[in-house]
Amino acid sequence: MKTSRELAGMPRWVASIFALALVAGSLHFFLARRGAGPEVRIGADGRYYWAYLTSLALDHDLDFENQYANPESGNYYKYSKTPTGRYANPFTMGPAVLWLPFFAVGHGVAKLVSPLQAVHGTSHVEQLITLYGSVIYSFLAGLLAYFMAARRHGPGAALSGALCAMAGGPLLQYSLNQPAYAHAPSAFAVVLLLFFWDRGRGERSVRGWVLIGALIGLAMLVRTQNMVFAAPALVEGIARVIKGTRQGGAKGLVGAALGPTCGALTALLVFFPQALAWKVIYGSWFTVPQGPGYMQWAEPLWAETLFSSRNGLFPHAPLWALGVLGLLAMARRDPPLFAALLGTLALAALVNGASSDWSGGGAFGGRRYDGIVAHVTLGVSALVRALVDNVERRPRRAAGLSIALVILFFIAFNYLMADEYRKHRIPPSESKDMLGLYNRVFLRMARTAWKGGNPLSWPAAWAFAWRTGAPASSYDEVVGRFFLTDFRVEKYRARSEPKKDALALGDPAHAKFIVHGFGPLRKEGNITVRPAVGSSSRLIVPTNHDGGAAMRLVGKALLSGTLRVLWNGHQVATSSLVAGEAVDLPFELDRETLRRGINVIELVHDGVPPRAEAVLYQALQMEER
Repeated sequence: MKTSRELAGMPRWVASIFALALVAGSLHFFLARRGAGPEVRIGADGRYYWAYLTSLALDHDLDFENQYANPESGNYYKYSKTPTGRYANPFTMGPAVLWLPFFAVGHGVAKLVSPLQAVHGTSHVEQLITLYGSVIYSFLAGLLAYFMAARRHGPGAALSGALCAMAGGPLLQYSLNQPAYAHAPSAFAVVLLLFFWDRGRGERSVRGWVLIGALIGLAMLVRTQNMVFAAPALVEGIARVIKGTRQGGAKGLVGAALGPTCGALTALLVFFPQALAWKVIYGSWFTVPQGPGYMQWAEPLWAETLFSSRNGLFPHAPLWALGVLGLLAMARRDPPLFAALLGTLALAALVNGASSDWSGGGAFGGRRYDGIVAHVTLGVSALVRALVDNVERRPRRAAGLSIALVILFFIAFNYLMADEYRKHRIPPSESKDMLGLYNRVFLRMARTAWKGGNPLSWPAAWAFAWRTGAPASSYDEVVGRFFLTDFRVEKYRARSEPKKDALALGDPAHAKFIVHGFGPLRKEGNITVRPAVGSSSRLIVPTNHDGGAAMRLVGKALLSGTLRVLWNGHQVATSSLVAGEAVDLPFELDRETLRRGINVIELVHDGVPPRAEAVLYQALQMEER
């Protein structure tokens, strides 16, 4: 009832903008095309959510053999059979459950227009109508988040936050262009959970706890890692039990625990279909279907999932970064909500970073942060409201500051144009390519700002610079580029031989991994090498491998002395250097020494003068163990 009143009380202009957003998204969804074919289609991960959908809706089983054999859906990742004799499917069934009403409509239409394909549930009509559900769920996620923000910051600020959450981050891509992925249904399920958790704080009945439990189960059914968003309800339940026990002893404990217990049982009941599916497919009620090595809890790359240019959330979604920053504005007004949002964000980062495939493969941005739509909406709306309030209190100061910023920008831009002319980069008399000129000047301004690293990556980039000694600006180039395994292949999926790799010091493309102590490239016969200069040279080796490795350092000594290899501060190998002789130093790294992420390697040349060339290095060869 409260939700109905909130919807009825929405200002007409806000409702109009939401309606326009839905119409615009729907038109793009139905009309946009990819090359000569339709834009909307199942692919990659989406094939496995679709396998669940058609297997449940049409076959009424959990045997994916016919789905994988169908070329319209297929087995893109080449999963094999498990010990139960069923084909593996490590994806969840929740998206299929939420798409079922749309599939029912699409399947009915397909029976009329393409009955042969409708038998398998893979016709374009079925895909189009079913996956439109992702657009609807994305829209509903933004609408619910709007209601959460409007109660606190007013309709205008809340609308700004909701639009930023819906269209300013990865949710847009996975609603309109790749709707067969789980992210739009997941965003809806998590916002729905947080919406009702927030609305019932302080007065939750047993019925309210059952509702929260059902929503927790649904969120986990869509994406299992959404269990992190159950944390606020879990903390609330524990606090309720403690308070009841203190006030009423054993009787108070029973009364206080009734609601949370009913909620927990309901969550397990709603999640039970996924547990049953795992039992049927894998033989275990609760499991990590990708395999035990897929989650690397000891070395989570959580910072990379937020700040790396390789699908890190903030570099790809600046408005979402603004929203997360805006959560700080809520710390004083609503500490419990602030703690809930910040805590669930931290847990989500930990889980996302622990995944072997932390970057999401060929993902668009930080797609696995689909659960923070409410966080972004509330954070942006808090900032917008604070900005508007400040302008209303000091309008002359705000106007003066705005004018000053505009003037300073154009003065700086004009100065750089004049500097380009002074340096003869602009032809003085002939016709000019003004777009190219403007682009060059803008790039100069950006490169100047970029000397301290990508502003959206600064926390991680500066930490990277402090640890490695490399400039913060190289963070984007290095982090997310891996030697050895890019990610641990899931269980029951086709595997390749142990990977071999090499940091080729003679390759100009690998110069980004050099920190200091090396000279310019040069030829040594038919081989390009790079000289190490002085007593110490430093390299960066990023890896994403959860085991040990065999290493081999190859080159040619120019001076006699001793070579010591320090890996993350630990000496792992040593060898004599003999002038004119080849350097061929093999050494082994165990699992503890080879760090997941950035490894810092120091090549120490004892006995070599400060500016002398010690070794002509060719490569650091690597092989998984």
